[in-house]
Amino acid sequence: METQGLREVIGGRPVCILLPGPSISQFKERVKELEGLDICYATVNDFWVMESILKTINQRLDVVMCSAKECEVPTRKHISFYKRPDKNIFITEEKSFHHSLDKCIRKYKDKLFFFTSDLEFASLACPDKERPLHFFAQASLAILISACLIGGAETIVLFGADGGDRRRQGLYMAGWNSDSEFRIGYDTGVFNMTMPNVLRNVCQTHDITRFRIINCSPDTYYATFPVASYDTTMRFLNEILRG
Repeated sequence: METQGLREVIGGRPVCILLPGPSISQFKERVKELEGLDICYATVNDFWVMESILKTINQRLDVVMCSAKECEVPTRKHISFYKRPDKNIFITEEKSFHHSLDKCIRKYKDKLFFFTSDLEFASLACPDKERPLHFFAQASLAILISACLIGGAETIVLFGADGGDRRRQGLYMAGWNSDSEFRIGYDTGVFNMTMPNVLRNVCQTHDITRFRIINCSPDTYYATFPVASYDTTMRFLNEILRG
């Protein structure tokens, strides 16, 4: 199973997943509190927007996931990411590539991490020992979290993971390609229903015995993980990394 590259990039570090919910503005205001900490940063889709925040502490993203049809993998931005000399990884599906799949695999194999997914009911039982990197197709966040656990992350912190339903206005931070209120509400609902089962399958399949996931998104519709304030989360990350 080709997880070694992902494990090397994460390197046992805490993973902070940056998402474009409006509450990410608070992360932007407080990111200096994480300056100098050895954190693995990850996101989905329009990664350059999140990276603009990290530049203020001289950091870049380590893990990027793009597999949605609208991402048009691989664009020049995707290629520029996995061409970097940095130790980073690009998570996607082979079926997501619109062109140049064989060429990219030949040139950047160590920078690519492939999974598979579909909407078949049977995939709700995945991943399993026979299909350890197969998932029920849903919001990218569910699969990114799973990949980070498979890559050895014991601590995952979510920032900007607001999710949404039909009551929410202003779903995304400025600069991020918007989605419909229906879509983000649907994805959040599916996540809440399926994620406990996905986590169980991931842990059983990959022999994961401990992990913690914290949602530092004060106004969130995700119900799977405990919600923590920015004060608590920033203190926690500093304590475990600075000692």
